[in-house]
Amino acid sequence: MFTSGHSARLRSGIVIAGGGLAGSFAGPAAPLLFVHGTADPVVPLSVGRAAYERATGSAAFLGVLGQGHGEYLTPGRPGFDPVLATTTDFLRWTLYDDRDAARRLPVDAVLPGVTTLDDRLHR
Repeated sequence: MFTSGHSARLRSGIVIAGGGLAGSFAGPAAPLLFVHGTADPVVPLSVGRAAYERATGSAAFLGVLGQGHGEYLTPGRPGFDPVLATTTDFLRWTLYDDRDAARRLPVDAVLPGVTTLDDRLHR
């Protein structure tokens, strides 16, 4: 969706266990949150990190340690709580200009031994 010529109405985006094709993350800048398991056998971590590095605007990369391709999206699984909190904070901040959510995001994102955050978001 975030390719050259994309609609300026796309105000933010979340990429879960994804990489991106040639031409991705072009056009009007929008904050992006990348969420990726560090042991993903379907979309290798290196592919997700490369997509994050190609993002030219405000972006963050939430790594879910030792998790594969999305099992952290299931309640009760390692990483579920910080992923839910971080994605909710991100959307509340970018879509509703919720400044409290912007401040909570880096705290909610990091659970030692479970998640890490590389943060280039411009709050």
